[in-house]
Amino acid sequence: MLMMQGRIPDARQIDQIAEGAINRETPGMVEQFTPRYRGWFISIGTINDQGQGVIGGFIMNKGDWILYLGSPQDDWIPEYCYEWTGQWVRVPFEEMSKYMAATHDLTEGRPNAAFMAVFCRMLWAQSAMIDELRSRLIILEGSNAAIQSFDFISVNDQQGRPAKGFRIKADGEAEFNEITARGIINATLGEMRNIHIVENATIEGNINISSGEPGNETFKIISDSVMEGTFGNGTPAIIRQQMMTHFNIPAANAYSVSYGRFNSPSTTFDFDIIEFIEPQTVYSRIRFIRNGSVIANLSGLNSTQSITIRIGSTNKIMLYNAPASTNHINGIYRMTHPYTAGVTILAIRS
Repeated sequence: MLMMQGRIPDARQIDQIAEGAINRETPGMVEQFTPRYRGWFISIGTINDQGQGVIGGFIMNKGDWILYLGSPQDDWIPEYCYEWTGQWVRVPFEEMSKYMAATHDLTEGRPNAAFMAVFCRMLWAQSAMIDELRSRLIILEGSNAAIQSFDFISVNDQQGRPAKGFRIKADGEAEFNEITARGIINATLGEMRNIHIVENATIEGNINISSGEPGNETFKIISDSVMEGTFGNGTPAIIRQQMMTHFNIPAANAYSVSYGRFNSPSTTFDFDIIEFIEPQTVYSRIRFIRNGSVIANLSGLNSTQSITIRIGSTNKIMLYNAPASTNHINGIYRMTHPYTAGVTILAIRS
């Protein structure tokens, strides 16, 4: 690009290009009025009678910027870029690309130099080879900015090469081969494979074990906390759906509960299993079982009847003592050891 004593020639007004005059010179002509770096100056910018930005006798287009190397005057500070936007505005250092253009202008064609030590307020460089870097803060600018190892290959490499190295991007995305964390890892979402838990794990919430498709859980582990709900005034299908929604449990024909009570004006009884009978007829009956014995068989609950249920888990993983009934649904249960008092074991019924 043509330079004149560190300056790029005047901008041209767009109306100086005749209509229809499109030829091989047009791209160069267009470049003269597009926003661009205009060089370095030791004089401050002014505004002429036509309201145009002028510096060193050169007219600016909106969006043009320069590097000021003169003495401090008013709001003009040396080593800062200034942009003409309709008024002269100091360019913040965060707009790195504009300072890089100035750096290229100042260093192009200059000889190499060697120093034992360099002290400067601001260092601008297009590239750097540093053996050891100490910094209080490193800021990555732009969505594509990143810190990465020299040999980095992403796990999403399009050429199928094996992943290696590491990268940390300005948008927060990071990729590593291995991570050793000595403190707490906080994450709102994640995907992990082949997990090995060496010591204890505390789970606050539910665990869904699925076939890989959302909403298609093969079974669910619900955290060992007491959940309670009261249901009534509905058909067996409605009561079943109310329970599934309230407790967030998968569909089943029977559920084992840690506490269950039937309430009506005429009678009250406890149960530990609730079954929904005859699914081929959209569940025509509700069966209540306690200690292996059927307590009641109802066609639904009317407006005066209700059931209160406490549940600690689903019909697959039970965190409470299992009834001895052989009619109980299959699952894994916590049971008292038959020979050693005070010892709890896991029992599998299948």
